[in-house]
Amino acid sequence: MDKLGKLRGIIEFVAAAEAGSFSAAARQLGVSVAHVSRRVADLEKDLGVQLLKRNTRSSALTEQGRAFHQSCRNILGALEEARDSARSARQLRGRIRVSTGGYYAETVLAPLLGEFAALHPGISLELEMTLRLVRLVEEDVDLVVRTGPLEPSSLVARRLISFPLLTLASPTLYTTPPAHPRELDPRACFGLHDRSYLFHRAGEQLTFRPEGRIKSNSGTLLVRAAVAGAGVIQVPSYFGEEEVAAGRLVPLLPEWSAGEMEFFLIYPEQQHLPARLRALIDFLLDRVRTAPPSGD
Repeated sequence: MDKLGKLRGIIEFVAAAEAGSFSAAARQLGVSVAHVSRRVADLEKDLGVQLLKRNTRSSALTEQGRAFHQSCRNILGALEEARDSARSARQLRGRIRVSTGGYYAETVLAPLLGEFAALHPGISLELEMTLRLVRLVEEDVDLVVRTGPLEPSSLVARRLISFPLLTLASPTLYTTPPAHPRELDPRACFGLHDRSYLFHRAGEQLTFRPEGRIKSNSGTLLVRAAVAGAGVIQVPSYFGEEEVAAGRLVPLLPEWSAGEMEFFLIYPEQQHLPARLRALIDFLLDRVRTAPPSGD
């Protein structure tokens, strides 16, 4: 088989593996289902292994197929990198799909993504604002920005930025502010992103689950509830800045650290990242780390 022939079937195989079926892969590639099926079958015959288990509606990777799929992604990534490298940095081209969500994403990251797109007219940017768990490979997403802690995975996670967590309440909530975290009633504490409250000071550490009436993935909602005197919140420092400055909220237990909320750039592990994705990652790392903090 000639060198070009050795690549035959790889695109169809990767498309079928990531789309979940031959029919979905055919629609994505703009070819017939028979074409995808034939190319994958020829590839399996050449390799002497079954790469995909298929039925009438779906396909799934075999154990050998999973390993080969990662290798194929590296090959296609290298080809993309070679194509991108042949163009100047100002001529980056192609689609980048990004998934993120929350107040910080909407107020800081979204404008930066718009700025990146303006700098590179050849880039098509697709941004999904969501906090749901995204399956990067299966959903063909290039980059996800999420807060930690992260579950162990084979994905690459690069720390983007972190913010200290602050414990805040209305000054009307306590006649005498608590002097120790044990004086906080969990039933008066509201939860953000289902996080536990953490406090540590000079080797002493305490953690508990908030059991208050309000739980939300919106820091804005929790800040408003706290300003109304409904309870205690523990949120990243970019929340409630105006309210603290105006005296509508006060920090509790300032001698105790509550830890940090970290943001990560997450993307599939590839030996060769497409130049456009590498450029976006470098752009975000540079701009976020040099930009002033901003105040979901």
